[in-house]
Amino acid sequence: MSDSAQNFDVIILGVGHQSLVSANYLAKSGFSVCVVDAPIPASGATPYTDFHEGLKSGPCAHTPIPLNRKILDELNLKEYGFDAEQQCHDILSIAKGTDPFVFIGQPDGHSYINTIADIAPNDYARLIELHEQLAELAQVMSNVDLSMPEYTQKGWKDIWAIFETAKHLATNQDTLQKLFADLMTMSLTQFLEQNFETETLRGMLAFQSILGSMINPDQEGSAAFLAMHVLALGENPLFGENLQPLRGSIQPLMKALTQAGIANGVSFNTGATVTQILLENNLFKGVETDTGIFTAPLLIADINPQILFLDLIDETKIQPEFKLRISNMSNANGFIRVKLALKELPQFTCLEGKDPASYLKGNTLIAPDINYVRTAFDQTMNEGGSQRPNVSMVIPSLSDPELMADGLHCCSLVGQYFEPNLPDTKENKIAVAQAITAAVNDFAPNFQDSVVTFLPIMGEAFDKTLGPLNPDLTGGTLPLTRFLRSGLTHHSLFADLPFEGMYICGYGPESSANAHLTDFGYHIAKHVNQTRKPSAAA
Repeated sequence: MSDSAQNFDVIILGVGHQSLVSANYLAKSGFSVCVVDAPIPASGATPYTDFHEGLKSGPCAHTPIPLNRKILDELNLKEYGFDAEQQCHDILSIAKGTDPFVFIGQPDGHSYINTIADIAPNDYARLIELHEQLAELAQVMSNVDLSMPEYTQKGWKDIWAIFETAKHLATNQDTLQKLFADLMTMSLTQFLEQNFETETLRGMLAFQSILGSMINPDQEGSAAFLAMHVLALGENPLFGENLQPLRGSIQPLMKALTQAGIANGVSFNTGATVTQILLENNLFKGVETDTGIFTAPLLIADINPQILFLDLIDETKIQPEFKLRISNMSNANGFIRVKLALKELPQFTCLEGKDPASYLKGNTLIAPDINYVRTAFDQTMNEGGSQRPNVSMVIPSLSDPELMADGLHCCSLVGQYFEPNLPDTKENKIAVAQAITAAVNDFAPNFQDSVVTFLPIMGEAFDKTLGPLNPDLTGGTLPLTRFLRSGLTHHSLFADLPFEGMYICGYGPESSANAHLTDFGYHIAKHVNQTRKPSAAA
């Protein structure tokens, strides 16, 4: 290593909210921590690069981020401007025409509205009951997982888990046994139709459950994805008036974590972009950047694993089996992103007479019923892409006016489904953008006329920025005993990394918002604290 290298206890690679949580906890524990930037795959594709002159999207949560009050309090984020109760937790599910829409949140910033409870009280009661039953079922799975013997072969683990799960369920009430059987055998469509009456609610839950995957909602067993979605959102009852997941822009959270990090002594070198990971006998030693070398015995990465292992590590240092495993990560997931500059906000027909700025601050979903979701999937299978995809919309400039430029709003759309591995050509980009914006325009007739410019993000640029959103796309596997675990530890992500001193807490500034990566930054910091000592204490 160079004598001029800067030395630290921990290097954080990539600026995401998971990695900043790790950085803060470790710095508070006395570790010297350095944050450096990951390479930018494509201009405009990342949260902090312009996709239009002067216009950035900032990090967006197209999947909601559970907020852990313990972490918020221990890092004292309220002191740095992040008051969890005052942040945007709103979700709006668009309905057809003037049909009742689903909205849960605070349109005026104060009064709480829950249209599910108002228009469909039976559905809302069932939603709360389902959350409670799933929490109980998850505890059964956790008990099975924690009591598993140290089998060395995966096959024996699976066999043991099946019998042990059956034994645990046999001691519980019939309701829990039936729920488990339904989740394992029913399609998502069948489960939602059996449990809920409101079409808009069914569409909303279906889309959120399978966002980021090519799961067929009619596939047997796909109901399990609803269970994973509900449990991954945290311990509080879904859509209650208690602390709810963060939706929409996550810029306020990132600002608070950064300011807390500075106060805790984290060294931010975000002008330094990593060009190579330095290894010695499979031990992490440091990173080489375009401004110099930084060394440390530990690396915590919050970037896409394919960038980390295939772009930044000398290929001669990677075993062929591991390289194949990373290369085969299923990033081709059937959904595509479009960033847009808007001269006016969308005027949704179902919101007629209401101020759109009050209702569009969080996450807006266009999947008005389960049939809409199914049609999008069927068209993709038969025609290579959906003419009217399901759409997740975030307008981050409504939460953070600093993201506006020259009176233009920034908007991020994710459309699903599209043919996986769709070639990243100019023609396909235009066709995809037209299909996604047309889907919005069906419900907000001014939308396409409001678009000043757009940037479709697909192919490698998409994979290496937004990346995996769904649990079936993560680098590790989720065995039976873990598919309902809401408190996954860092071991769920690449438990058998061939390099000592390297951890992965997320997949980038926005995909680390994935609810299925809940608190990974915290868990890794806790693990490091238990197994290492800062150099000052050594």
